[in-house]
Amino acid sequence: MGKKISIGQYARKVAKMGPEMEAAAIRGVQSAAYWLEGEAVDQLKGTRPYPPEDTGELVRSAKTTLIDRGAIVSFDAPHAAFIEYGTRPHMPPLQPLMDWAIRKGLADTEEEAKAVAWKIAQKIKREGTTPKFFLARAVKQLSRRRIVSREIKAELKEAGLEVVTFSRKKPTS
Repeated sequence: MGKKISIGQYARKVAKMGPEMEAAAIRGVQSAAYWLEGEAVDQLKGTRPYPPEDTGELVRSAKTTLIDRGAIVSFDAPHAAFIEYGTRPHMPPLQPLMDWAIRKGLADTEEEAKAVAWKIAQKIKREGTTPKFFLARAVKQLSRRRIVSREIKAELKEAGLEVVTFSRKKPTS
């Protein structure tokens, strides 16, 4: 098992590398960011028991932005944070819930939609909304699959730099 380091420690280690190694490591991190974006969308769509999808706005808002020393993966939809982290109990506006009820076929008239929306709003007022942690689950999945280290190693190899890894496992006799 490798040694765990913080992002700050990683940045300091990268800064000590030669420029060629540093550039390859940064490209590896940037490549892994695109993996993270895709995995986050997969986690969102795979949320159980029901994926938090309606119009597709949240999925379409996924974005990876490359920066000088890495990348930023974000979801810019106004409701992204509420889906990721959930909400405390509050009274939501009825109109968006009414529109949702009609789109989902739970109501045919405005009056039916209002009744459905009112019941949902009362539940949210009482309990809030459950966090989905789709982005956190995606980070965990990439960590399990060692995507970041794999992408960095691939970029180092592409740059003609040898990658040597050491194992802490004791030899078996």
